[in-house]
Amino acid sequence: MPLEEMMWVEKYRPKKLEDLVNQASMKERLTPLLERKGELPHLLF
Repeated sequence: MPLEEMMWVEKYRPKKLEDLVNQASMKERLTPLLERKGELPHLLF
C-alpha cells in the first residue's frame, strides 16, 4: 500500500521499542515480555 494511502495511525505506529517516545514505563513493562521467546501474551492497547 502506498504511504499516501495509509491511515495516519498505521503510518506512524512504532515498529520497535526504540521508536517509543515518552513511554519509559511502557518500555520497562514490554521488554521482559519480549525477551521470553515463544511466550508473548496477547496485548490490547
